[in-house]
Amino acid sequence: MNILIIVLIVIAGIVIIKFRFGGEFLEQGLKNKSRPNINTKPTTLIENDKLIQVSNLKFEYLEKAITQYCNLNNQSEFGTLPSVVEKGNDYLIFFPYNTDFENFCYFVNYIQYAHELCLNSDYKPKIKAWCTLDKHKWVRDEMIGKKAFIYIPSWDEECDNVYLTTEDNAGYVMGFAVGETCKKLDRPASRFVERNYELENFKDKKIIVFE
Repeated sequence: MNILIIVLIVIAGIVIIKFRFGGEFLEQGLKNKSRPNINTKPTTLIENDKLIQVSNLKFEYLEKAITQYCNLNNQSEFGTLPSVVEKGNDYLIFFPYNTDFENFCYFVNYIQYAHELCLNSDYKPKIKAWCTLDKHKWVRDEMIGKKAFIYIPSWDEECDNVYLTTEDNAGYVMGFAVGETCKKLDRPASRFVERNYELENFKDKKIIVFE
């Protein structure tokens, strides 16, 4: 990866963080471990099928990226409470208390382009994500109720979006810039990929919880 692309990725990452969380506390926010009153933390599990599969990444990088995101997102409320299980060379991320579709997309993007971590030559995560699409401002009517495969193509250089293919192979790009939330593509960037794992198969595995 040449220097120009690396610089563009870092700049794009900063822009996304500022857009999502506000830019006045970027560095401070990434390290801010403060959380709301523990009594406001969800305790009731919410059934959902959101799942992220991360491969080609050592756990210490993944742990830091998830921690950074939680530090940014959980200061005023517990909006992101991911859990991780390891399966071979893959890490599976799920959300026992659910999270909305917008936050799910931001999370996928952040793991791909995590602040400063992406400068490391061996930070090259391969990410696949899945969910069933519910009604949301980013979801078109024709998408509601369909299973979706969410990913970032290896050729992506904009760094401020995720791509989505529905189970009937309709393709979309979910852009994070103002006014670019959902654009239908003439053809999907990837065909729909079925998930390899189901969460109920890992109830006996060690679960790593983030908050």
